[in-house]
Amino acid sequence: MDQIVARDLHKSYYNGGKRLHVIRGIDFAVKKGAAVFIVGPSGAGKSTLLHLLAGLDRPDSGGVDFDGTDIYKLSDRKRSELRNRKIGFVFQFYHLLQEFSALENVMLPGLIRRDRDVAGLKKRARDTLGRVGLSSKCDNRPSELSGGEQQRVAIARALINSPEVLFCDEPTGNLDSENGRMIYELIFDLVKKNGITVIVVTHHEGFADRHAQILGIKDGILTKIMV
Repeated sequence: MDQIVARDLHKSYYNGGKRLHVIRGIDFAVKKGAAVFIVGPSGAGKSTLLHLLAGLDRPDSGGVDFDGTDIYKLSDRKRSELRNRKIGFVFQFYHLLQEFSALENVMLPGLIRRDRDVAGLKKRARDTLGRVGLSSKCDNRPSELSGGEQQRVAIARALINSPEVLFCDEPTGNLDSENGRMIYELIFDLVKKNGITVIVVTHHEGFADRHAQILGIKDGILTKIMV
């Protein structure tokens, strides 16, 4: 069953009056529970495509279906609710709130969802931090954590609302190769145990899970598909 379907996606940006056509008519589908890597050089359109698929940016034309619903026909509020409830996102730069502890950062998506059971949310956040190996770091602030630990907090935050799809935008871009491989192993171990669909954009094709579908992208066009 196709969970996400991209239909003739186009996206342009303008710089000093010059049009930059970043995504050029992309079509593809992702099945529920699949692992997909989108690889390509800087500037190829990887992150832009990921943001369009996740509802973080709006295409100039084309559509994205999530479980049969075109997310860009939803209101901004409904699309935000869909992201909060069904989508987790892991960024390259972590985007943790520095004044909050690791536990509080992980709780945030549940608080945004207005989860009234705060005690239950706190327990779930502790359990999720335990799943990423950070049980002892719940009270630490981001400045007290290593880069790899901060990314694990970000992964826990992305998983706290039990998403159906996990999007990862260069999740190891700020980490050395050893920590990078550990993060990918963690991501795929978690998603396999929970049946989550995962879509990753990266420069590092070598980190691809052996069961992943690999899509190449260049100049905004899908150039190869390997299984």
